[in-house]
Amino acid sequence: MTTNTIKSDADFDTFAIFLTRDIEKHIEKVLEINWESDYENTYITTQSIIEVFKYAINESKRDLAFDFLIKMFGKSGQYNIADSRFENLIQPYLKDFSKKELKLVVKEINSNSQIYDRRKARQANYLIKQRIDEVIDTFDFTRYGNFKY
Repeated sequence: MTTNTIKSDADFDTFAIFLTRDIEKHIEKVLEINWESDYENTYITTQSIIEVFKYAINESKRDLAFDFLIKMFGKSGQYNIADSRFENLIQPYLKDFSKKELKLVVKEINSNSQIYDRRKARQANYLIKQRIDEVIDTFDFTRYGNFKY
């Protein structure tokens, strides 16, 4: 695979951490990718996201890694992508998220109709709410009108 091939595909570019060599800069670059980016293909697979996450964890960048997962979930552009990203990026780590990260999950859901309008949203949100109730004494869910459970 050539550098030109990598640079034309957002998924390859996301996976190619070795080109940046700085996980913080790499994650910053990936989070800036959107459908208007200069890539021929702007879709980023869940697997590439997980690889970047693992790399950040191995670099002892736990907070950066979890924020990255949550923000990539928040960037889901289709219902089925939101479903896949919830199942692979959020649900397995619910018990590991800090209070701040749980709040960020709710904020990301509340601000993206591809997440909060999907068929599986209420079921997923209920799991999130259960975890929040376990670790946060008072959480005002009414501030997030699109977060329904």
